[in-house]
Amino acid sequence: MRPQAVSGAWLARIPDTIRLSEPTFKYFEFQINHQERAMKRLWLLALSLLIASCASVPLPGTVYKGRYFHNFENSAFTPEGSAERWCVAASDMAKAQAPGSRSGTADVVVRGELSAEGQYCNLGAYKRILKVYEVIDVSNIESMN
Repeated sequence: MRPQAVSGAWLARIPDTIRLSEPTFKYFEFQINHQERAMKRLWLLALSLLIASCASVPLPGTVYKGRYFHNFENSAFTPEGSAERWCVAASDMAKAQAPGSRSGTADVVVRGELSAEGQYCNLGAYKRILKVYEVIDVSNIESMN
C-alpha cells in the first residue's frame, strides 16, 4: 500500500469558527501563559500570607516577672510581689544563668504555663511548676560560686 498524498483540501472542510489563524493562536497562547503566571503569583501570595499568619500567632502561656534561682540541686522562680516559689526546669532558663556558674540568681521576665497545685520537684518542696516557653528578658545575673 502506498501512502496517500496529503492536500490542503481537508483544511477547507474545517468550519471557520474552529479554525485559528496564526496570530489568533499566538494570542490564545499568550493568554494561557499569562493566566499560568497569574495563578503562580496568586499561590505565592497565599503561601506568603499563610506563613505570615503563622508567625504572628502568640505563644501560649502568661507573662511572669520575678526572680530566678538555681543551684546544683534545683531551680526556682519567685514571682514579683510574692514569697511563693515555683519549680522551673534549669534547661528552660539557660539564658538566665551565668556561663560556668553552678548556682546563681537573676531577674527575669518569662512566658509560661503554671501547673495546678500539688507537690513538685525536689522531694515535693514546690506547690507548682512553671513550664517556661520563652525567656523574654534577663537582668542582674549573679553567680554564687
